[in-house]
Amino acid sequence: MRRRLASWAMISLLVMSAGCGYATRGLYNEQIETVSVPIFKVKGLRRDVEFQLTETVIKAIEAQTPYKVVQTDADTELRGTIQSIYKSPYGEDGYDNPRGGIMNMSLTLTWVDLRTGAVIREKSQTFTLDDNASYLIDLGQSQATAQQQLFDDMAGYIVSLMQSPW
Repeated sequence: MRRRLASWAMISLLVMSAGCGYATRGLYNEQIETVSVPIFKVKGLRRDVEFQLTETVIKAIEAQTPYKVVQTDADTELRGTIQSIYKSPYGEDGYDNPRGGIMNMSLTLTWVDLRTGAVIREKSQTFTLDDNASYLIDLGQSQATAQQQLFDDMAGYIVSLMQSPW
């Protein structure tokens, strides 16, 4: 009877410890507390987009992650380069004015652990993110609203890339 009880206890313990792939840890690396986000670089002719994108990314990191964004003495650094950002108008009114358009942006991103110098992402050191946003002038939208939507989307992508790998 004791052996049978001990056998069932051992089997139960093995089944419970095997699990089914679920983890109880958080989405973000708990060993990282601070992130430095220098102004993104830009390869292109659009002015000031790097400042707006950096600000949007900083706000998203502080709102959606446990990390604190600091300028000095950070655990990690998030470096980004806007490879391209352009708009393509479509449709014209009777005076050859565009009725709307699409904005596209391509961005490379590298997240580095400043304590060790290692790139945090395991599979790839640099990510290329592409996104677009459209606007319709007839609906009261503008290039500025599309650009802000583009930056918000990119910031969301960046925050999701900061999550711990499964």
